[in-house]
Amino acid sequence: MEGSYQLTKKQTLFRDVVKNLVQKRIAPRAAEVDGTASFPHEVSGILGQNRLLSLLVPKEQGGEGAGFMDFCITLEEISKICPTSAVICAFQNLGARFILKNGKESHKSYLAAMAKGEIIFGFSLNEAAALDLAAVPVAAVKEGPTYVLNGAPCFVANGDAAGILAIFVRTQGTMSGLLLEKGTALFPVVKIEGLTGSEARYGCQAVFRDCRVPGESLLGQEGDGPRILSEFMGEIGCTAAARAVGVGQGALENALRYAKDRAQFGRPIFQFQAIQSLLAGMATRVEAARHLLYKAASLFDQASKDAFRFAAMAKYFATDAALAVSSDGVQIAGGYGYMKDYPFEKMMRNAKLTQIAEGTNQLQQLIIAKYL
Repeated sequence: MEGSYQLTKKQTLFRDVVKNLVQKRIAPRAAEVDGTASFPHEVSGILGQNRLLSLLVPKEQGGEGAGFMDFCITLEEISKICPTSAVICAFQNLGARFILKNGKESHKSYLAAMAKGEIIFGFSLNEAAALDLAAVPVAAVKEGPTYVLNGAPCFVANGDAAGILAIFVRTQGTMSGLLLEKGTALFPVVKIEGLTGSEARYGCQAVFRDCRVPGESLLGQEGDGPRILSEFMGEIGCTAAARAVGVGQGALENALRYAKDRAQFGRPIFQFQAIQSLLAGMATRVEAARHLLYKAASLFDQASKDAFRFAAMAKYFATDAALAVSSDGVQIAGGYGYMKDYPFEKMMRNAKLTQIAEGTNQLQQLIIAKYL
């Protein structure tokens, strides 16, 4: 049935396995990961050892052959505890899917190392480029068997940790995609300091000055960039929704636990009607966002043409819901909600990031309106 998104028994069991792993292996490192600007290679190693970085790779190519729904369930569970670790999981899996759909046979040699977390996938996503060729920050000129690159894309996710980097460039009046290997394409990556939220998934700026890259770097054909970028933005938007649902659920669970433990005037604050009203609103927003997310994920699994429309809706709604829910969590915790010793402010920071990254919510609204 098209649009069916009831979890199967197998998916429910899988979710419990991921939840148990996150509690045992990721949770003890969550505060450290959130507080450092260094890429947490230990976390990528844990995810790789437990085969969570190759979910979207077919079994015949060494992956898990899981569906997009399984992938989103995984991101949701990780995001409840550590949104940054969920971003790592998201980019490694989407990077593998990206290569399988758009790369050459030579590019597929990266998949095994990506699955182990040994090669990190980086991506430069400039949503304005999807609407305006002039906004593409890098120009590529074909000279014999190579492309010569000039420009500096900003906010390259995982930039200085990445072994391979996907970027979009201007080529002969159109946009094309390139997959670059740092070992064969020499260019400096400048770290952007002081980002708020998911600091370990920091942004970077790659700088290209007469940088020569092999023609083999081209994804698809010249001019395929708009199609490749559009498809990737739909998929990455859905994963942002999954992370947002996880952040919202994590904020709700922490707020509920706090409200039951915190006493005022001789009783737990959960017994006060004002707190109950806040929690009820939080629970409703999270559940509504989850249903929209699962609808989108199920449509991706069915290769439905409606998947991208629902992905935009899920990203827009779920990320707004996550910010509202995490903000209410801070409100319930009061002054403690602003302290780094508690998880509330971390959830609120990361919820805000989901509204901005992977295509702003205003862009999602334009996408939805286009379908209308």
